[in-house]
Amino acid sequence: MTFTSQNLPAIRQDESYCWCPEDYKIQVSFDLQGTHFPGREYEPFSEEWKDVDKQLTKPEDELFGKHLSFNNPFKEEAIAAFTSEMTFEQKVITAFRVLKQKLSWNGRYELYSRDLNKVIKAGNGSNADLNFILMGILKDYGIRSYPVVLSRRSTGVLPFNFPSLQKLNTFLVAAYNNDTQGYVYLDSSMELPALNVLPLDLCVNKARILSPDEPEEKKWVDLINLSSNVAFMQINATVQDGQIRGHRMTQLQGQEAVEYQKKQLRQKKDSLIFTPLDAGKEKFAFKNLKQENDAYDPTQIKEEFDFLMDTETTGGRLYVNPMVFPQLERNPFIQTERILPVEFQYPYKYNLICTLMLPDGYEVEEIPESYSVRTDDGKLQCRYMIQRTDNKVVLNYVFQLRTHILLPDQYSQLQDIWTKVIEKNQALIVLKKI
Repeated sequence: MTFTSQNLPAIRQDESYCWCPEDYKIQVSFDLQGTHFPGREYEPFSEEWKDVDKQLTKPEDELFGKHLSFNNPFKEEAIAAFTSEMTFEQKVITAFRVLKQKLSWNGRYELYSRDLNKVIKAGNGSNADLNFILMGILKDYGIRSYPVVLSRRSTGVLPFNFPSLQKLNTFLVAAYNNDTQGYVYLDSSMELPALNVLPLDLCVNKARILSPDEPEEKKWVDLINLSSNVAFMQINATVQDGQIRGHRMTQLQGQEAVEYQKKQLRQKKDSLIFTPLDAGKEKFAFKNLKQENDAYDPTQIKEEFDFLMDTETTGGRLYVNPMVFPQLERNPFIQTERILPVEFQYPYKYNLICTLMLPDGYEVEEIPESYSVRTDDGKLQCRYMIQRTDNKVVLNYVFQLRTHILLPDQYSQLQDIWTKVIEKNQALIVLKKI
């Protein structure tokens, strides 16, 4: 076969906000449909996705299928950590901890496993190695679990309409909750047992669960919208003597919580007792918010601290940013045009409420105006609402990204919105001495 193309657009390999530029190049690809060796009947491989499922899960498959019945090698440790009062989530988290106490992830994502006994002896393995063992531990806890196969974001989109075993390159684990009749998802490469908050490279919108109990229309799962990713910040502060003194409380959920903790873990590898990253923090406190039965939940955290910072003072005037802690400081979208879609890490919502007491002896010379903006489809929006009553200013700021991807024809809107939002993040109240 000969294919001829002309004047193809160049694809930048270093494009920011793009997981896999190869997804967007014009290309012709082939996949093995089946084999017909002499003396044997034709054996189809991937006419449909259910054929791919069968190839993987057949018990005689040495690299995948046979490991689905692998027995828990850490029975004593699993029994010692188990109590009958545990909720479903606690059982899953406990199984994860038992696994991670015995084995470590070697940094590799794989689909297949060759010898789990060697992995156990070595004390480390790929996520596939560890996931097979995790499923064995979950089975001992009476929890049904299944592989969820996928193509990582950095290796390209899975061709949904073209069944292909070759395009799959890893899997994670779906544990079934009989009470809610739903799944929670996790992977052994995770640093924290944050259910439904996966490593970013695994957050794809098309993954396939290998459960015989699910009908075909429910085998495809969206892994990027499993959690609600929210940052809520409340600030109460007073401007006095050229300084801002106040208290900040922040609650983080979903990916926002996990990404924060991962940064802290990198700062202090051996401890979950966190120290503040920024100067000027006092009485710093950090904790996981509790669920019912005091279950540990790394997807819900709270941070509090007092702070003291200087204001800008020039010629008898004070310059105060009513956000105090701006969300956005630079605009990464400076290209005049964009050929590829803009892919964000995940959808999220950022909400800041700041109550600012202004000092006596000053009058407000300038104050930022309220502002609201959104894309035509509402997938990206920002609201900056500021109110002043006597010597008190209240700012309510909401920035929300409802999608993980914006198409090239939305780039000019994105660029314009980001520029205006940064202007609001930097907008100042000007106070003039009376």
